[in-house]
Amino acid sequence: MKSGTWSLEKMTNPVSYTTTTDAATVDRREWELFVSAHPEGNIFQTPLIHEFYNNIPLHQPVVVACSDNGGKLCGILVAVIQREYKPWYGDFTARAIIWGGPLAAENNTEIAGLLLKKFMEATHTKVVYSQFRNISDMSGYREVFQSQGYVFEDHLDILIDLKKGEQELWAEMHPVRKKQINRAKKRGVTTSVKDKLSQDELNACYQIMAKVYRDIKLPFPDLAFFTRANELLGGIGCLKAIMAWSEDELIGCRFFLVYNGLIYDWYAGSLYSHHDKYPNDILPWEVLRWGIASSQHTFDFGGAGKPGVAYGVRDFKLRFGGTLVNFGRYEAIHRPVIMKLAKLGFRLWRYIKF
Repeated sequence: MKSGTWSLEKMTNPVSYTTTTDAATVDRREWELFVSAHPEGNIFQTPLIHEFYNNIPLHQPVVVACSDNGGKLCGILVAVIQREYKPWYGDFTARAIIWGGPLAAENNTEIAGLLLKKFMEATHTKVVYSQFRNISDMSGYREVFQSQGYVFEDHLDILIDLKKGEQELWAEMHPVRKKQINRAKKRGVTTSVKDKLSQDELNACYQIMAKVYRDIKLPFPDLAFFTRANELLGGIGCLKAIMAWSEDELIGCRFFLVYNGLIYDWYAGSLYSHHDKYPNDILPWEVLRWGIASSQHTFDFGGAGKPGVAYGVRDFKLRFGGTLVNFGRYEAIHRPVIMKLAKLGFRLWRYIKF
């Protein structure tokens, strides 16, 4: 094996494994190489994301690393404990969210089980529930999750294959979507993709997105979240922002993450007063075009709701083409009574706040 590279070569009869939740003891370079080389490796399991969440209010990153008896890293799990409030009652909103994990060498179920067990020991008294949001097929770990008390829930996602190229993706797109993209161009809408925004640009994007979330009555991160993302992820190509303009006015924006050929749609918003210029149609299309031009292989359009349940967002996204997949989620409720109270509290919060 060449120096500075990682290989997921088969381990020779490892005798034992060691797990740790101390990020300081995990070699960062080895961590980076392990995730990058793993077939299901994704940005959410990188040390970069752990570092990002380590500096965000109301967010606490958790890492579980597994090494074989030779000291070689063979498994990683990165989670984020999120809260809505700072005081003690913030614990009643604490939940652990995991995107794209765990990652185990050769998808070894024993390693995955050790990661889950250690994670449960480290967090189950700190959060109301834990939820693994799968961004790839994790069905091979279903028995491992079940053994730790997790329940599988159907949840849809939409993936667009960028390797098809612009011409084929355009041909597969719904006629209405193509018409609205063309209308946006005819009405003078222009777009631009940036690695890193100025503070004024970031503030303008934030105001647009925050209003969208207020209107749909959902929690939204504060400005510090996006400022940190812009500073840490934006300067190295992992975070991109695409903006839509009508003359000199910003009318819409999308933030997307980029890692190892995968584009992950993150946050978005547009001005309702300019919906006649179709920013929500042209922006995703321009992200696809950017992805093709920069040799990315897949666009993950994000959540598409539950099978058999009407969901307008899913209908909108599917008109861009793509494949509907059901990677689902694994969830464990650690404090059932508080979970029920939290659901009631969320409904009350929406009523009072909005």
